[in-house]
Amino acid sequence: MINYSDLAYLYKKGSEYNAYKSFGAHFYNKDGINGVRFSVFAPNANTVYLVGDFNGWALTHKMQENLGIWDIFIPGIKEGHMYKYLVEDDLGNKIFKADPYGFSSELRPHSASIVADPFSYKFSDSSWLENRDKKNFSESPINIYEVHLSSWDSVLTDDNIIDLKKTGKALVEYCKGMHYTHIELMPVTEHPLDMSWGYQCTGYFSLSGRYGHPENLQYFINLCHKNNLGVILDWVPGHYCPDEHGLVNFDGSDLFGGELHPHWGTYNFNFSNKSVWSFLLSSAVFWAKTYHIDAIRVDSVTSMLYLNYGSDNKTKKNTHGGDDDLAAKKFLKNFNDIMHKEFPGFLTFAEESSSYKGVTAPTYMNGLGFDYKWNMGWMNDTLDYFSFDYDKRSANHSKLTFSSVYARDEKFVLPFSHDEVVHGKKQLIDKMPGEYWRKFASLRTLMAYQIFHPGKKLCFMGIDIAQFMEWRYYEAVEWFMLDYPIHDSFHEYVRMLNQFYLNEKALYEMDNDVFGFEWIDADNKDQNIISFIRRAKDGTEIIILLNMSIYEYNDFRIGISKHGKYKEILSSNLKEFDGTGVHNKDEIISENIGCHNREYSINIILPPLSASVFKKI
Repeated sequence: MINYSDLAYLYKKGSEYNAYKSFGAHFYNKDGINGVRFSVFAPNANTVYLVGDFNGWALTHKMQENLGIWDIFIPGIKEGHMYKYLVEDDLGNKIFKADPYGFSSELRPHSASIVADPFSYKFSDSSWLENRDKKNFSESPINIYEVHLSSWDSVLTDDNIIDLKKTGKALVEYCKGMHYTHIELMPVTEHPLDMSWGYQCTGYFSLSGRYGHPENLQYFINLCHKNNLGVILDWVPGHYCPDEHGLVNFDGSDLFGGELHPHWGTYNFNFSNKSVWSFLLSSAVFWAKTYHIDAIRVDSVTSMLYLNYGSDNKTKKNTHGGDDDLAAKKFLKNFNDIMHKEFPGFLTFAEESSSYKGVTAPTYMNGLGFDYKWNMGWMNDTLDYFSFDYDKRSANHSKLTFSSVYARDEKFVLPFSHDEVVHGKKQLIDKMPGEYWRKFASLRTLMAYQIFHPGKKLCFMGIDIAQFMEWRYYEAVEWFMLDYPIHDSFHEYVRMLNQFYLNEKALYEMDNDVFGFEWIDADNKDQNIISFIRRAKDGTEIIILLNMSIYEYNDFRIGISKHGKYKEILSSNLKEFDGTGVHNKDEIISENIGCHNREYSINIILPPLSASVFKKI
């Protein structure tokens, strides 16, 4: 039974982060009779009725209220029954609402909640979870494949629902073969509008009706873990969908927050209301505990941090006279503390685009406590640089090197995400200037730069096959492009890069250590070349050169610190990747010729628009 007093007290205090165990539709045995107990928090409602297909959607089941909690037990209810709450406010207004704590939802455009049991699935991933708990992710490779499940390569059932078992098997096989370490799912929680891509939610505990029963996603996540793939869930705690059946004006009041976002047409959550904390924290805990997700990516953290985000009138002030949303900051800190305490090895990612300091600093040091922040500055500067025509790159050289100034200010992910390949921004391959061969050569160099630069990696689906068509939420990835040799060879190149990243500890062990990265020459803007060293903890070095010009440089001398024999261990210009085939085939013996403030140097070939990696043997 529900202890109403304790539940109401903790929920309103913002510290009940297991509220999903009490609210929602739960199978229950009352006095020897099996049925379902329905509970919802609606403290400002005058009356709440439970309606559904089991009673003809009639107002025959009035719920009982206790301290703002409304509940009712209905015998004989089974999985699959649809229901809503009819909420009446003090003015007599009545509105049908989906269950905020519902675990399953009707397929859009319908909006009822569905009785489902997400708690009985038998996972077989205990060894994965044990290893995750012990892993030092900051010294491990993280290479994320970002996926919109509805438009990857979806298999539909006869009911027009995406078959997550068949689709999931294909997706896991693909990511495993491409050597990704994690799959990031764009929001899979219930949302009414496909065009929102899932970022305007109505159900924070419900798997979208597009994917059917909760066990479908649980099967997929379990399969990922059995194949050594982590799963990151995209989560949207900053704002919610304005659709009438959702959270807006839920009990006749601004229970969740009623301020309209100036850009997105959504409503901002009110973090000064601690019951909002309990609701959202319970959502995060629910997905981690019930679905075994490994990480959460928090969408649009910047919009949560600032009171005047998106507004032309910067009139709002906090109690200290500043622009920070103090309540939202406390919520984010609390969220990170709870997730890391309750789920060892769990990771949190922030999409944060401002210059806010301490996003990935621990909360005990007054940071927000995230594990990683998306490096939007690196992404914007890098894509700007690579989109310039080749004769303009010298003048914009600093865009390529500025990231080293702040590379260790936070723990970063380098994202090539869905946001960069929509709304007329062009796909990555189409951002590259020049004719066909130069576009592909330049993109190969760009992808190498992402892999070799300090920070974890993220790549959106379609980028790794050099798809030209911008991403469309209603169309699948253009896998047929792999029938064209130049696209297939690029795909194989990305596969090789990903595997190279996994194999070279110098590329991930010391991302945030000053010893892990060292410039050889950051200032060669005239030739459009940068060169640097990446190091592993044991001192192993790899030497990296990127030639962003259309010219080949023979007899190019690069300074090194250690005398000996060197070998080129990676070239983006191999014929198998559709390069010209020119590369450094033979061992290279260093010479006692000083260069780049180093005692020794090697003489090499640098093909145009290429990445080259050397290692002492």
